[in-house]
This record gives sequence, structure tokens and C-alpha cells, in this order.
Amino acid sequence: MQKVTPKKLNGLGEVYNNNLASIYKKHIPVEPVMGVLWIDVIIKHIPPIERINLSPVGTHIANLTFGYWSNINSYLEEHQKAIKKLHLEVPPIEFYDKVATICKDPWKCFALTSLLFTEGQMKVFSLSPHPAQEVLLKLLEPIVTNREAPLYFPDVKPGFFNQVNCQIEVVLLAGKRPLVNTFHPESTMNRWLNELEAATVLLIPQTLIATEANLPSDNKEFFLDALTDMVKEWQQWLPGRMTFQPWNWLPTIAE
Repeated sequence: MQKVTPKKLNGLGEVYNNNLASIYKKHIPVEPVMGVLWIDVIIKHIPPIERINLSPVGTHIANLTFGYWSNINSYLEEHQKAIKKLHLEVPPIEFYDKVATICKDPWKCFALTSLLFTEGQMKVFSLSPHPAQEVLLKLLEPIVTNREAPLYFPDVKPGFFNQVNCQIEVVLLAGKRPLVNTFHPESTMNRWLNELEAATVLLIPQTLIATEANLPSDNKEFFLDALTDMVKEWQQWLPGRMTFQPWNWLPTIAE
């Protein structure tokens, strides 16, 4: 089973660092960071068989790391100071109190990150000329039907495909409700830009299976119920890029 490695965050430099692709650096969000998921991926080109290729790449998650604040109150105090320096409107203390309360349960934040990453990419795939949404939905349906991870979820063995050659960073942010931004390092964008969509379709189910397998029982039920809600909704109507769905399971931080 793919283990998720917890990591304590001590500063924003661990989240928004020099590894991020240059296209992101002018668009760093100002919302408080609630957590960050690093997905280390092994990607391999798949040659067509008899000129048919269902996916140009194969993917395998090598590592999952979830970062959470070692001292959430200290970080939120620094965030307030930074917002003031930027001459932006500082959220009310109630906003920060709700963020702190949610962040005191890192596993809940981890579950939210995986769920919102899935939703966000499903929306991005709506712009694809390929049936990425339909393929991802078909891959998600067995997870919610079985409501449990496979008994055996293999780790990467030495020599499998290649060494890690791609990373995705998913940052959980505090807006009116939690939301995520997805980033990639420059090296990933340079090497895999044309294959990222196909790779992401394949790695999302792996991420969700690993999430379910690592969560404590109470968070696991929350996670599976929320994932089931999303899949049922998408079976009726696939989301567009700007679709907003007020999920009942998503906590409200600000009115």
C-alpha cells in the first residue's frame, strides 16, 4: 500500500519555492495555505500497439507527502501581517479561527486536498479535445462502488519504469470555502507538458486510493461520502471550467 508521508511546514518557502515553474511565480495566491500535497510520479511513454494507444503514457505514484503547519496559529499571525503590508483587506478574526480549527485535523485537510484536486482537474479536463472527463469518471466509479482500497496497492520497485521524473504540488487554500491550486516544477513542465493531461487522468485514481487507505476511520467515511457525491453528480452532468457546486461536505469559512 502506498504510504502517505506527513511533513510539518515551518514557512511558505517550503510551499512556494524556486522549483515552481516560472508561469506560476507571478500568480502566487494570497489566501492562507491550509496544507500542501506533493505527488511524486513516475511517467513512461507507452508505444502504440497495432497503431492504437489508449494513453500515450503510463504512470505510477512513487511518493505522496502531505505538508501541514507545525504551528497553525503562528502561521496565521504572519499571514495577517503580510496581508496588511500588501494593503489588502484583512479577513476578520472569525475567518482565521475557522481556518485554525480545520487545520487542527491534518487528515481532514489531506482528504479535502485530494477531493478538491480531483474536482479541479475534472473542470480543467472540460477544455480538453480528448474524452479526459469521461475516462476519469469511469476510473472513479469502481472506487466509490467498492468503498475501499484494494488489499494490495503496490509500491514502486527498483527498476520499475524509471526514477521519479514528474511532480505535482496541490496547495489547499482558505477562501470562502477551501479550494486548491495545482502547480508543477519547471522540470515537469519542460519534459511532460504535452503528456500531463493523460498522466493526471491516470494518477488521480491512484491518489484517491492511497488517500482512502491512509485515512483514519472517521476521516475515511467523510472522504468516501464526499467522493461518492462528486461521482454521482458527474454521472448526471460533467462540470465545465467555471462550474461551481456548493458541496454539502465542504466547510464554510467565510460568508
